[in-house]
Amino acid sequence: MVALDKNGKVHAWGWNKYGQCNVPSDLGPVADIAAGTYYSAALKEDGSVEIWGMDSPSLPRNPKDAVNISALAAGGNHLLALRQDGSVVAWGDNSEGQCSIPSNLGIVKAIAAGSGHCVALKEDGTVAAWGRNDWGQCNVPKGLKDCVYISAGDEHTMALKKDGSIIAWGKNLSSECDTPKGISNFTAIDAGTGFSLALQADGTLCYWGDSSGVQGLIPTNSKIVQVEYGKDTFADEGSHILILREDGTVASFGNSQFGSTQVPAGLAGVMQISAGNGYNMALKSDGTVVAWGYNGYGTCNVPAGLKNVKAIAAGGSVAAALLQDGTVVNWGVNSRSVPKNLNKVKAIAAGSSSMIALKENGEVVTWGGNFKTPAGLKGVKAIAAGQGQFLAVKSDGTVVAWGNTEHKQCDVPKGLTDVVAVSAFWGSNAALKKDGTIVCWGDLMEMNREYDRLFRDMKSISVGFGKLIGLKEDGTVIGYSNLPYVLH
Repeated sequence: MVALDKNGKVHAWGWNKYGQCNVPSDLGPVADIAAGTYYSAALKEDGSVEIWGMDSPSLPRNPKDAVNISALAAGGNHLLALRQDGSVVAWGDNSEGQCSIPSNLGIVKAIAAGSGHCVALKEDGTVAAWGRNDWGQCNVPKGLKDCVYISAGDEHTMALKKDGSIIAWGKNLSSECDTPKGISNFTAIDAGTGFSLALQADGTLCYWGDSSGVQGLIPTNSKIVQVEYGKDTFADEGSHILILREDGTVASFGNSQFGSTQVPAGLAGVMQISAGNGYNMALKSDGTVVAWGYNGYGTCNVPAGLKNVKAIAAGGSVAAALLQDGTVVNWGVNSRSVPKNLNKVKAIAAGSSSMIALKENGEVVTWGGNFKTPAGLKGVKAIAAGQGQFLAVKSDGTVVAWGNTEHKQCDVPKGLTDVVAVSAFWGSNAALKKDGTIVCWGDLMEMNREYDRLFRDMKSISVGFGKLIGLKEDGTVIGYSNLPYVLH
């Protein structure tokens, strides 16, 4: 990762096998930066270029023909540069012709580079592309004109037109070129590896493709106060994410296979949300509940007349509501299994097909599964339920886990203390500590180092199917699955 701060100083961190994170100490003031697979580059304020990292004769540290450069675009192992006069120059790997600038290119006003191809936006609004073309990423659609911005992904290309529409071409195995229909007014685009991003004029971010398991509209124009990963286990297109805004409205994006992203029209006044297996629940300020999405287990069949609800929990094949009087109602495959005389409950959590309730006296009750609660468990202040496993945070900040141990999800890390909240799903668990950091175990354990870097000052967390998402106090959402992403 390479970053340029407001003072023109370059910072780099991450994988450093080739020295691509060793920023030269004598670099001086920088105007722009770019990062390839094995190298980093900086455009200096004097219009020259400096490159560090991979040692290659074709990618020299100080290219002699890097004069009056105004912009950089980094490809896999090649670097593209735009001069102030509109001409283009390139250095690095030319095995696919990516550094062979077309002789008839003309005057260029913007550039982009993919893993092995280059793209140029010409002053007349047309687009040119050259280099690797194994997926058609260089096959500019005939008649394409009036373009104002371009972006090159790993193996696909995007162009933003003056009318706010988007054209994409090239590799489409993850639907990265399937621009959403019926949506326009885009103002910016960005192509990645197997996914695409576009920003609308109202601040809504649109995502499609398959890199981090979230696709669809990502509303970013209102502060987010709650976010949850769906407990999706049978979806063909990854998980979905449910968001509650400060104004009481709800947004859902990601996998739309079962309608979980189709928020009911006019839904407002929401005070809590819960995301289940292909479905969602919303608790309104009037104490009623709305559910939508996959209903194969009857989880969207909210009991008629249900009211006075103060908390909800959506699981895999079971859903539940905690009433103001401290009793619990649940429906779905275990609709008749609420323990008799269960009362004085202050919190509930739903797993795949089981439930856990936290009572006012700090005791817990579980049902719908075959896992017995540890004898003598008391003094509990927070709970979570996963795929057959349960978590309890005790008043001293320690965590107790029991149930399914297939993925070592009950092996609580030694020395884990100061925990204020937990989240669980499938074979993954996460704990939020009072200092805002997180600790993971089970299937997510191997990502702890990455999570420690990304997840700081968190307010809440939610575990998905091998994924993690968290909310910060300022409403910023940090997510991580195959790739990290940030929502504001």
